[in-house]
Amino acid sequence: MRKRSIIITISFCLYILIFSLGVFLKKDRKFSDLENRNLTLKPSITFEKVKTGEYTEEIEAYLSDQIIFKDDLVRLSTSVKHFMGYSLMNGVYVERDGSYLTDFRYDEDKLSKNIGYINDFVDKNKDRSFYFLMIPNASYYYSKKREMLPSDEESLAISYIKDNLNKRVELIDISPALGEHRDEYIFYRTDHHWTQDGAYLGYEELIKALGETPVSKEEYDRTEMKKAFLGSSYSKAPVYTAAKDDFILYDNKNNTYNVDITEESISFSDVYNYKNLYKKDMYTTYLDGNHAMEHITSKADNDEKMLIIKDSYAHALVPFLADNYSDIYMADLRYFHTESLSKFMKDNNITKVIFIYNIDFIDTDDNFVWLY
Repeated sequence: MRKRSIIITISFCLYILIFSLGVFLKKDRKFSDLENRNLTLKPSITFEKVKTGEYTEEIEAYLSDQIIFKDDLVRLSTSVKHFMGYSLMNGVYVERDGSYLTDFRYDEDKLSKNIGYINDFVDKNKDRSFYFLMIPNASYYYSKKREMLPSDEESLAISYIKDNLNKRVELIDISPALGEHRDEYIFYRTDHHWTQDGAYLGYEELIKALGETPVSKEEYDRTEMKKAFLGSSYSKAPVYTAAKDDFILYDNKNNTYNVDITEESISFSDVYNYKNLYKKDMYTTYLDGNHAMEHITSKADNDEKMLIIKDSYAHALVPFLADNYSDIYMADLRYFHTESLSKFMKDNNITKVIFIYNIDFIDTDDNFVWLY
């Protein structure tokens, strides 16, 4: 018995030693593809940091992020929890079929503030047309019976927006249109976004509200890369049984495009950055992912200048919109903090403004204050 205890103790000490040495001997990783986030780098030590305890907190975060085999350990831990019956982990439900659903929680206070910011912004810009494309989560359609269905809470959020959004804004609720196609591949299984099949349905509803005719699906070449993609929801709770997604791209050979991201000196002659197909986050192929401001031009007939204020759901939709409008600006309030959007619209002769937001984003985000 004593011999067994000694062996266990030695094994445990070796385990601690190997993992501790591994942290300091290996090169630090700056980014985790699995978790889709920046990792904590080795902190600097100062007397003040030691005195306040800040250094202890930083070194703990550093050791946690830089531990060797971390990705494998994270995947193993979440897979074991899932096997033991845990379905809700880190804000997502892991379904038995390997797909993921967002755990949506209705926050009326936050939603009220954000709708208030939008309403005030609209009132201050009376000489422009405003539209709001409202997009539900996959959980709105596919939730199983739980203690409180995310679909029930999303219904409350949708109703609140309908009742309280400025009447000068034309609200486009696409939940019925998506619902009619719920048995199709309109949302990614391991990512919180919609596919381009889903985005095309949103584009159809939006373009009709704008008084234009949607470009027919038959004019696009549809590419589907089979089992190529593990998305953002998977990154929150990676399990071995995750169902890899097929990644979808629609390409219109009859149009030409250019995307300028001036603040970052990025430019490419398409609505897709194909280099990102080789990244873990393949969704960033659509318009290169999140940036403060993007300018999308094309040879579409309508040259009316348009501003999209959006979350990342817009990225899969705007490539279609660029086949109707030749001059589109796209602002992300999480990053666009350099000037007033009202001034930007005046300086760039913007006549149409479209908010494109997923319900979960507008219910949780803190950046709508930057509309001012």
